[in-house]
Amino acid sequence: MVRKKGVLAWLYLAKVYGLISKMSEREFRQYGLTTAKFDIIAHLGIAPEGLNQCDLARRLLVSRGNISGVIDRMEKDGLIIREREKDDRRYYRVKLSEKGKKIFRRVVPKHEKNIEKLFSVLTEEEKRELKSLLGKLFRSLREKNKVGGVKNGKCTYSF
Repeated sequence: MVRKKGVLAWLYLAKVYGLISKMSEREFRQYGLTTAKFDIIAHLGIAPEGLNQCDLARRLLVSRGNISGVIDRMEKDGLIIREREKDDRRYYRVKLSEKGKKIFRRVVPKHEKNIEKLFSVLTEEEKRELKSLLGKLFRSLREKNKVGGVKNGKCTYSF
């Protein structure tokens, strides 16, 4: 059986993602983080004003319900602060606490350096091309699968 090129590309993409995820999980565990906690810290670290849970879910490509439990645990661990939105008191804005900011400054640059090492087998041109192709695929899939956002004041994002 000869597999189609798209299927083979998808299989390689899944294998590469799986291997990088396993390496990253080991790295995050050294800091007492799960991948989910790291992802939230990484997104909040570049949003000093914080994000509401709907926007955070959208950026992470998960449902708001999926991150609620993680956010609860992170708040309990002192990594984040939750504040009521000023414009709409039904929603919370999530920000990194000082402890969370410290972890962001320590872990994110190290993780980015490790990812760069993994991709060092590719030339700069190959990395640009890979980024371009994956971006094209991502935009196409995102457009075909529009599944939410904020509608009538409600977070409707789910994945």
